[in-house]
Amino acid sequence: MVIDILRKHTRDWHILHTISKPVIRKILKYVADSYKPIIERKDKEGFVNPEMKIFYDEWTELIDMQTDQWTGPEDKNCIMYHQLRDIMCCILDEDSHYLLRFFYLIEMIYRDKEKYRLSMHKSRAYWHNEDEKKKLHDIMNWPAVFDTVKGKAMKKGYKWKGGLP
Repeated sequence: MVIDILRKHTRDWHILHTISKPVIRKILKYVADSYKPIIERKDKEGFVNPEMKIFYDEWTELIDMQTDQWTGPEDKNCIMYHQLRDIMCCILDEDSHYLLRFFYLIEMIYRDKEKYRLSMHKSRAYWHNEDEKKKLHDIMNWPAVFDTVKGKAMKKGYKWKGGLP
């Protein structure tokens, strides 16, 4: 099962991670840099919509919960999360059309939370199958993957916190 999933998604993974992500990161940087004065103003004067301050703080809390997974403050995933937060919060705070629909989407997700929970557990069930985990381990060569990622991080001067990246 895992092998089939990997084969099916290898091309998609390549397109997403090696082609699309670098382009998306550059676009996010451009937009986030242009929004920087707006976020700074909102930090000083407050958000137009008070619920956006709550959303901004909760997104920041989510980002902070993941810092142990990143190699430092200059980690590209850490930067991307901050940029996404700033862009979303600026757009939603300044445009009530999008704000109302976004919070309606959150209400819909909350309404259907059990469907999401079941779907998430079902799609991840193969991780609890020892035979499938062994197949994945064998084909992925995890020690080599780990050493490669650790080596890249160490070369960039990051301190390794231990564990898998």
